[in-house]
Amino acid sequence: MTHGRAGHDQGPECRDMPIDIVKAHAYGNDFLFAPIDQTIEDQRSELARCVCHRHTGIGADGLV
Repeated sequence: MTHGRAGHDQGPECRDMPIDIVKAHAYGNDFLFAPIDQTIEDQRSELARCVCHRHTGIGADGLV
């Protein structure tokens, strides 16, 4: 499991969303976990696309 901070180098849409991220991986899958109180409800879909992108984001199968 790794810890990080999202929102710095993932592209223009993610720069304005600094949140704490935990990345967990096992058995060929990896997921990102973000505190719900650090996310904005109507921006969660865009945040998930942004941070889960393997080339421009952190890279993961999904955001929880």
